[in-house]
Amino acid sequence: MDNHNFATYEYMSKSVKSNEQSSCIDCYEAFGWEATSTDQAPINQVTIALKGTARSPTRPS
Repeated sequence: MDNHNFATYEYMSKSVKSNEQSSCIDCYEAFGWEATSTDQAPINQVTIALKGTARSPTRPS
């Protein structure tokens, strides 16, 4: 089996103030994360779902 044709992902979510949503997404994208969805959270907040490529310690950069 060829193990070089797949990717492993990490997932996380962050709750931020609504007015900081764009800045937060931009910052995480700069580190290789991708915003997959956003949901309204309690008053003046939004929850951002993020996906990033998992880094294996044995995989070269």
